[in-house]
Amino acid sequence: MDAAIPHTPPDAASAAREAQHASTVAALRERIKELDCLYAITRLSQRQDLALDDILAGACVVAARAWQHPEAACTRVTSGGRSQATPNWRRPVSRQESPIRVQGEVVGRIETGYLERRPEADEGPFLREERHLLDALADHLGRIIEARRNEEHLRQLSRELIKVQETERQRIARELHDDVAQDLSLVRLELDRLAALPDDAAEADGRRIAREGSARLGT
Repeated sequence: MDAAIPHTPPDAASAAREAQHASTVAALRERIKELDCLYAITRLSQRQDLALDDILAGACVVAARAWQHPEAACTRVTSGGRSQATPNWRRPVSRQESPIRVQGEVVGRIETGYLERRPEADEGPFLREERHLLDALADHLGRIIEARRNEEHLRQLSRELIKVQETERQRIARELHDDVAQDLSLVRLELDRLAALPDDAAEADGRRIAREGSARLGT
């Protein structure tokens, strides 16, 4: 006698499909939130009218909205001895963090937490996707901080170059002024001396001075 083939009741199969569909939709929604989060922070970083602290503060607000329970989420970024956070930041009930690195060196961290207890998920109340997003945000912020540091370094070099150029112009102007003043003094002395000479001697001396002057000018 053939073994009986298990049969899944239609209601159970339909429920399983609906559950799978709901899980897929939820995962897609989380992925869209991640992409929106990273895109919004990228747009913030491209605003030249914002200082780095303003960008990091904006990134905190954007990041908190991307978590599964945004109504209870708070985020803080610490870098360079300063912290930027969402307005509701306080010690979270549950927290996760990721280091921010620039060229392999840890320069700060990003923390996200829930201010109220939430159901357990993959990492405490946090989803696996949220861990991936937090690490991606830390990496993204590291690149933003590095880019802003490089821009500031270039601005500093530009300021120093302008200062060196101005100092050099002033030096050349002083040298030219001193040389011209010295030459004029010598010319005046020569003119005074020529004026005291008899006419024939003055004319001969004048021709000599003209020849010497031409030689000095290379003509």
